[in-house]
Amino acid sequence: MGIYLVLLAVAAAWSWLRGDQPLLGLSAGRPLFDLSLGAAAGAAVAGLSALSARHLSWAAAMEDTLVELLGPVGGRQIIILALASSLAEEAFFRGALQPALGLPATALLFGLAHLAPHRALRPWAVVAAAMGFLLGWLFLFCDSLLAPLACHLAVNAIGLVRLSARARADR
Repeated sequence: MGIYLVLLAVAAAWSWLRGDQPLLGLSAGRPLFDLSLGAAAGAAVAGLSALSARHLSWAAAMEDTLVELLGPVGGRQIIILALASSLAEEAFFRGALQPALGLPATALLFGLAHLAPHRALRPWAVVAAAMGFLLGWLFLFCDSLLAPLACHLAVNAIGLVRLSARARADR
């Protein structure tokens, strides 16, 4: 959890020093639209993730490894982890880095940040880079951090619920 606090603090400081208005891209122009679009995109990505785990061997191996590493996670833990990771990563990557580095560089850095030492998890970096492009596009399209935040939160929360349910069933 500490890494998420550091990311959030660095993002807020960077945004403040740069003089961003609003801070971290948290504009309130169309919050309902932005949140709805992000949540819908996140649900679609979570659905594709579930389908991929059923039909693609690399995705199934990745999910098996994540289930083994995470084990069953409680509801409160899922909420805290999904919120903390989504908020910190979106504030850092979309709110702070993307305005400075642009979409392609930020998406690739997002993928690199998700590199894992476990062999079965290596495709995660490629998936995360693709996800970085989607999240970055949502940020540009909506001119707000709300849509990518809602998307990221939906993907993480749905994914953690699925992985935790599988871990419970496997026991």
